[in-house]
Amino acid sequence: IFGGGKIPDGKLRIVYRGTNDSGERIKGGISEGALFVTPHEDVARLYGDNVERIAINPGARVLVEGSPEFAKVTGRRKGPLFRTMQTGENLKDAATDSVNKAKAAGYDAVEFNSMRDLGIAIINESAVRRNFTE
Repeated sequence: IFGGGKIPDGKLRIVYRGTNDSGERIKGGISEGALFVTPHEDVARLYGDNVERIAINPGARVLVEGSPEFAKVTGRRKGPLFRTMQTGENLKDAATDSVNKAKAAGYDAVEFNSMRDLGIAIINESAVRRNFTE
C-alpha cells in the first residue's frame, strides 16, 4: 500500500468489496465487525456480484502485514502472518489479534498482503469513502 504507514496526502487508494443480495452476514470471521475489502476486484467478486468501490482516504493510518511497523505493533516477528503464528494459534486468531492490536494503537486499517484473499480490515470506517465514484 504505498510502502506502509500513512497513505500519502492527496492519494486515494481504491479497494473493493463484493456482496450479494441475500443480506446474510458471515459470523465468526476474522475480527468480527471490521469491514473487509480487497485491492483486487476479481477477489471481491468471489464474495458476490455486487462490487462496491471504496476509497481509503489520504492520511489514513494503515498497518501493513510483514512490515517492521507491523511486527512492532503486533509483537510478532517480521514476515508473513502465517509464518509468525505461535504454537496452537490459527490464522483467524492471529489476524484478529493483529487487528485488535492495530485498533488499540490508533490505526484505521490493517492490510494483510501475504494471501490475496485475506484482504484489508477497515477498523475505522470514517477513514474511507463508501460507494466511491470518480
